[in-house]
Amino acid sequence: MGLVEWCIRLSYLYARLTGVLNFKIDGRTGRPYITTGVTIYAAVINLFTCSIVPLQTIRGQFSDMWKTSNSLHEYIFVSMALVRVVGVFASLWSRWYQRRRLMHLVNGFRRLMMKKPHVKHAHSEMVKLMEERTLFPRNLDIRLDESKFQLQLVRNPLKFTIMGLFTVQRSNSITIGQSIILHSIFLIQYEIQNY
Repeated sequence: MGLVEWCIRLSYLYARLTGVLNFKIDGRTGRPYITTGVTIYAAVINLFTCSIVPLQTIRGQFSDMWKTSNSLHEYIFVSMALVRVVGVFASLWSRWYQRRRLMHLVNGFRRLMMKKPHVKHAHSEMVKLMEERTLFPRNLDIRLDESKFQLQLVRNPLKFTIMGLFTVQRSNSITIGQSIILHSIFLIQYEIQNY
């Protein structure tokens, strides 16, 4: 079993254990299916996860955290914790709401791999040919990976539009990130110094 297969199996088991995946996938055929046991287990885990927030709210932990916060970085921390909780709820709701669609996606991927099994074979042949025809083994010559990455950036530059207002490219995305980090540090230092 290779690294990719190991990572896929580990992710599958983790998703099943945490209740994120609410259906089963047959290991031999790759076909997804629903069982009563998996559905009940995922529902119990998800209900337990969702019940933690009301329990913490009843006990006053969230309001206490907000009241005792007296600096900017503590407010940011509490706000991000609340955003994460909302994200977990949205993720769980999405998993149940789009359960059939996700199963259809897994089934489509399985059918694609069954139709085109020669892709794996062609990749292994290409790797073997590259190892035969190069001076260094593939993993020792890092210049090949660096130049391939640079060529990909030249061919497909990082470029997207934010809310239709302005276009972000690779050059100004680094500047935006630096500016956000620098101003966050200034605000936190100002608050620590003045409170």
